Amino acid sequence: MARLFRLISCIFILVVIICSNAAAAKVPEKTLHWADRLLATANRPFSQWSGDCRRPWDALDAKDAYLQAIKKYGRDARLLTGLARSQMLLGEYSDAVRNYQNALQLTPRDKKLNNELGLVVLSESVSKLAIESLPKSHKVIRALRYPDQKGMVWFVLSAVHQEGHFDDEYSDIRLTVFQKRSSQLKKLWQSDALHHSQLDSANIISLLLEDITADGEPDILVPAIFVGGSWAPSYLAVFRWHNGKMRKLLGVSSDLPLIISDFNHDGRYEINNWHVVGWNLSHAEQPYWTNIYAYKNDKYQLANGDFPRQYRELAADIKQRLKTYPNDWELLKYQGIICQIQRRPAMALRYFKRALRIFRTTLGDETDPEFKPRMNHEIQDIERRIGALSR
Repeated sequence: MARLFRLISCIFILVVIICSNAAAAKVPEKTLHWADRLLATANRPFSQWSGDCRRPWDALDAKDAYLQAIKKYGRDARLLTGLARSQMLLGEYSDAVRNYQNALQLTPRDKKLNNELGLVVLSESVSKLAIESLPKSHKVIRALRYPDQKGMVWFVLSAVHQEGHFDDEYSDIRLTVFQKRSSQLKKLWQSDALHHSQLDSANIISLLLEDITADGEPDILVPAIFVGGSWAPSYLAVFRWHNGKMRKLLGVSSDLPLIISDFNHDGRYEINNWHVVGWNLSHAEQPYWTNIYAYKNDKYQLANGDFPRQYRELAADIKQRLKTYPNDWELLKYQGIICQIQRRPAMALRYFKRALRIFRTTLGDETDPEFKPRMNHEIQDIERRIGALSR
């Protein structure tokens, strides 16, 4: 009876495998490639501005693509593997474990999948252990291991998670470093809250390891975005872990998702943030000013003057807007800054003097106590620039 039972079981397993392989053959290659392309771009930094400020930062689109394909074509090892990898990027470790196991049932000899399953099981374990050392009400968003000289450490991104009307919302975003010892975690370091200067929450946050400084070691990136319409307040923190210590290389806010690009092709990536300029313009008319941060002297520094070519298009845009708004002091100021960047000091000086004169004429009688600090800052900044160019 036992032999008959084993024989029936073997026949059943064989039928399942044959049916699974038959189902797999029905999955169109273009469907698989479409989902794989989404996964390949998931959780990657922006390399250029795009109207879609969501997909490059997360794996939700990839996850949905694999789920839809599985729903339509059935169980397939490649689709299940892609789904598990998407869930891994999203920190959905329990679901990722289950789908890796499902994929391995169809391809039990796949060593790569076995290794990936081992990593996601470990990530799930670290996530559960980390909760005890995180601030109250925090949820683990993602856990990534990092080979330290003194052993393996884990970077854990966490936040207070709330389900909003339209999307998830994360606040009190923090990065914590743990060292795993047996079945316990030792907290080595924890960041302050990471957020935009004017907004303390985001609805897309992620944790990435990318060598953007070309020193051969991954840098730690924490992007946070609140997806909106024409305003998508964003924040990017860049850290380096070295010799058991964490150092912050940059923390910068932006009106749009920040861009990471290698402008001068030296292997070290520059970081761009954005904010609108134009005092008298409607929001739709305002051009976006960009600041460029470059990695120099072991940290990220404001380096607009190193990249004059990047401001050609913006200079033409502001010049065109000044035809309609010739007395907009803010446009005049930023056109002067571009002239500084492009090493045209005489032209810059003319723009700054004109901006300061108009500013004092139009806003000199302003009494709003909330606006006074901004006024003082702008006057001092323009006067400082004029003084530097007049020497």
